[in-house]
Amino acid sequence: APAKARLLALYRGRLTSSGVITDPHNWFMAKHGDPFNYDYSPATPSVIQAVAGNNSDAGLIGDIITALIPFGDDYMWIGGDSTIWQMTGDPAAGGTIDQVTDKTGILFGKAWTKSPENELFFAAIDGIYRAIPNQLPKNITKGRLDKRIRDIDTSAYRVFLEWDYLRWGLVVMYMALDSTLANIAYFWDARTDAWWPDEYSATHGPSSMYAFDGLAVGDQAMLFGGRDGYIRKVDDDAADDDGTAITSRVRFAPLIAPNHDAEVVTTALYPVLAKDSGPVDLKIYTGQTAEECVTATNPRVKRTLSLGSRNKMVRQKVRGYAIQHELSQTGSTRWALENLTVEFEQGGMPRKEAVKNTSG
Repeated sequence: APAKARLLALYRGRLTSSGVITDPHNWFMAKHGDPFNYDYSPATPSVIQAVAGNNSDAGLIGDIITALIPFGDDYMWIGGDSTIWQMTGDPAAGGTIDQVTDKTGILFGKAWTKSPENELFFAAIDGIYRAIPNQLPKNITKGRLDKRIRDIDTSAYRVFLEWDYLRWGLVVMYMALDSTLANIAYFWDARTDAWWPDEYSATHGPSSMYAFDGLAVGDQAMLFGGRDGYIRKVDDDAADDDGTAITSRVRFAPLIAPNHDAEVVTTALYPVLAKDSGPVDLKIYTGQTAEECVTATNPRVKRTLSLGSRNKMVRQKVRGYAIQHELSQTGSTRWALENLTVEFEQGGMPRKEAVKNTSG
């Protein structure tokens, strides 16, 4: 058996392993149906005997192996540091290995998962990719999370991906190797093609996760193994996080004049909260550039919306080159927004503005 293999997979009834530090390009397969049999030269050769990259016609991988991803018994993707390969069939029975792409690789370990439609999702150095069988992988964070993901030092994190069956989306977790640092996490909602950042406590933040797909609906859960020794699950009915208030926030895209050479003036807002929604804070930010607006921390306007299912019109005139609206809450009550309509018009040339807070 290979010594200290760090990657395992089950492919065509064979225990498959790789990730040996001293033999990074090699892969190993036990005898079919016998995970402890690594006799590569049995007295009676057969197509079910143990086989490895360095003693088969399929050969070694021309890259450091980082992932083993089976697709049933038809083929298996072998992730590399900067490439992806496909093993088709059984290498002891004439199977082959061909390169899928030399444009991207897969991060080491369990930095991949599959959806119920057998779509593959994996993490690379430059983003999160989606791969449909027989098609090249596509970067689904391109143009949205490019800089954030590129700025992550992957040597300081282990990356895990899991498919959340209940919320129908992808959980991406960069788990910090330093227990004093917080994890970096995102959720991709497959229904809306939207990315959402998540926050977890550095004290007992996840060090592992697993999507448990039980037979009954009540048995399905996203399980998180904590640094403090506890296993937790996501509970949609919980009003707080084990006694800690949950902070939630949504910041809409900034409003900018169509020709980009004039200011925008908002005159009124029409928020509609859900019937059972709790109160939520409305904040309005402005800036003389889009970047200044989205990074602003001092809002021009602050109001609390708590008027039941349908809120009254908020008359608030705000001027700026870019204007951004935020809804947030820190507490134990839920809130939900059904609609937010903003009336605005194009103003004059951009001008330097004074910061002024308005509470109501």
